[in-house]
Amino acid sequence: MALNLNKLVFIAWFCPVDGGFGLPLLFTGPPGQAKTAMSKGWAKHFRSRFLHLSPGQKGDGYFGVVPVPYTREDGINVVRFPINEDIAQLVAAGRGLILVDELRSAPGIVRPALLGLLQERMFGDATLPAGVRIFGASNATIEAVNGRPLSPPEANRLCHIKWPTRSATEMMTHMVRSSAEPAFADRIDPDFNDYAEFARIEQYVLDHRQEQRGRAATEVFGGFVDRYDSAKGDALTRQPKTGSAEADGPWPSPRSWSNVVDVIATYRCLRKGGFIKVDGHESDDFELGELVRGCVGPLGGELMEWLRLQDIPDYALWLDGKLTGPDEVKFEPGRDDRTFVIMAGAANHVLSLQDKGVRAKRVEKFWEHANRLVPLVGFEPVMAGGKLIMRDNIERKDMADMASKAGAKFAADYRRLTQNIAAGGDGDL
Repeated sequence: MALNLNKLVFIAWFCPVDGGFGLPLLFTGPPGQAKTAMSKGWAKHFRSRFLHLSPGQKGDGYFGVVPVPYTREDGINVVRFPINEDIAQLVAAGRGLILVDELRSAPGIVRPALLGLLQERMFGDATLPAGVRIFGASNATIEAVNGRPLSPPEANRLCHIKWPTRSATEMMTHMVRSSAEPAFADRIDPDFNDYAEFARIEQYVLDHRQEQRGRAATEVFGGFVDRYDSAKGDALTRQPKTGSAEADGPWPSPRSWSNVVDVIATYRCLRKGGFIKVDGHESDDFELGELVRGCVGPLGGELMEWLRLQDIPDYALWLDGKLTGPDEVKFEPGRDDRTFVIMAGAANHVLSLQDKGVRAKRVEKFWEHANRLVPLVGFEPVMAGGKLIMRDNIERKDMADMASKAGAKFAADYRRLTQNIAAGGDGDL
């Protein structure tokens, strides 16, 4: 299947990360494959300014790593790390796309600065605005001029995407089509103030992020990573050795798994809002799969297959009693992982609701499901959701979610269970 780069970048562009928007992508591929040109086109499409940074071409002063002495008004001498004019314009504009090109050819003196740019969104003394996205591009180490593999910490800050190479026929088609315009012509004349359409998408993602991120975190960390077959090795962290082939690409860590959570949550927000239209199950989505694997490597493929097997319901429909007959949600003994994910996900859904009336009806249905499931699957997997709701009630000092008969019964059973365990019992009710 051919990779749709425009769709992949669309998902990454609206992905909230610490400090702003934009999953930091690293495109790796042979030279002359239009990585820079397409990145410039994406910036123009999203009505954002574009800055092409090539660490191998710019001096270290350009990257804000040269200290400049400065005397404060109180007479104390300090140093500052001033930014260049190009970055200052992006900061003033509030949004843009920085393409860090030839990343594996970056001199050693600027690599610490690039780490700060990719992770902390710092450039010299300046913190980049939330609207500035950061992508990287590079040849493979063996093809890069003075190329050096990325260290594990550098690689782990990025989502690695293999750039699709063009065939001779595709190159011919591209050049024939583009020959109608001179090479220097701008194909899009952007109005940098016309961002309302994309600002609406950003706001939609932020408005729905709590529910979708909570659900994704439950599935990724609580369902897949925590319950991964230990015989295969730890799934949370698999840091490769410096200098190994794996060190130069994606590998699992709490950071990269967190990026996976954000990508899946963003994808679900965009799909729910109708901003991307996909048929079938999300685990079949090629671009989502590439982003997930680009963060954590081969384990991302295992996660996508695991998500398919969970058959997770639409929580609103389930708690409103609308999944009946052939659509009924069925639970099986021995599938603790799936029960855990569904109950914790349903609890996250309830906690994200702002309408108190809707919340009250759905939380009551949640407790009915919970009490019905305990004899079938056991108390512990069902408690995944119960604990979330109880903890939230205690923090808010509002026990309304426990007021129903079903909720009170579950809480009483939970107290008896914990007392039984504290007394040395086996936790059997």
